[in-house]
Amino acid sequence: MFCFCILGDDGLMEYPVFTGVFIMGFRLLSCFLLSCVLMVSSAHAAVVTYTLSGGTIDGTLDGVSFTGANFTITADADPSNFVPGTVFGAPLLSQPAVSTMTIDGFASFQITNANFGPFLADVANLVGPGIGYGGFAFPEGELLRGIAAIGPLSSLSSNVTVTGALEGTADFTFTTTAGDLIFTSVSGNGTFNGEFPSSAVPEPTSMAIFGLGALGMAYRARRKSKA
Repeated sequence: MFCFCILGDDGLMEYPVFTGVFIMGFRLLSCFLLSCVLMVSSAHAAVVTYTLSGGTIDGTLDGVSFTGANFTITADADPSNFVPGTVFGAPLLSQPAVSTMTIDGFASFQITNANFGPFLADVANLVGPGIGYGGFAFPEGELLRGIAAIGPLSSLSSNVTVTGALEGTADFTFTTTAGDLIFTSVSGNGTFNGEFPSSAVPEPTSMAIFGLGALGMAYRARRKSKA
């Protein structure tokens, strides 16, 4: 047992307090504060990593050529921040995000075109049932400039993986922290994965059209790679 000392009207007074009661109260307060911290942390823990890799690319970075190079693009983003839209009537989700790219033989760099980031599009009505695009791009007018995989897509929500033919914007200059990046061709299969919220799935009839260059951009790159 120990005592609190409190200064009152009659001078300094001692009040005995049982140690066990004090410790229990302290522990309860600590648990409460920890719970508050965890709740705040969980509110900011929604950021996940979006990734595109697989296949190979040809092109130049800051004037230096690469051929048949492996690559990876990643971005950390909050799934709740995806903006719904449509591409020629097909549902689309996209958001700007700091996107880091690695190419064999080069140090990592960031793609700096405005609004560049991960996107997912269900193009069943344009290409075929259960087909979608997943990758990284930015809008330019009615085009979407970037690189993506096209393959089976069952949903625009939850954890999504799209694996299929790699497609990208050919002969277009992307700005990066390492200099200008230009793809001349892409080949092989790529895989895109990330998490998308069900609440963001757009209604095609109610959203403005957002042009997908992948349905022009990327096919041009594929045709070049097959030539």
